[in-house]
Amino acid sequence: MKRVCLTIFVIFGMFLAACGANDPQKAILGKWEHIEGVGGFGYEFFENGNLTLFQSGIPMTGNKASYRFVDDTHLELTISFPGEGDSMIAMQVSISGDTMTLTMESGGVQKLRRAK
Repeated sequence: MKRVCLTIFVIFGMFLAACGANDPQKAILGKWEHIEGVGGFGYEFFENGNLTLFQSGIPMTGNKASYRFVDDTHLELTISFPGEGDSMIAMQVSISGDTMTLTMESGGVQKLRRAK
């Protein structure tokens, strides 16, 4: 009986780990470097919804940025540039391993790689 319970517990734990790995809201966390496509920006996503923008690996200061998931595949970024107000950008997000693809509403595509 102990062995059966232990086996069930291990299988359940593996199931929970696999579900978490497919959660885009967790997978997006961390720093991402621009590889190709529009924008040329890198991003660092924080669990609290804040976002840091990078250009050529250097953090862009003087602006505030945040993100939120609309659903599991759609993201909204809100960026406040000094003197310009807020700008909202809607995009589709796809993460496969260490590669993220952002597809803007305008059709532009940006590919990023998870920073090591």
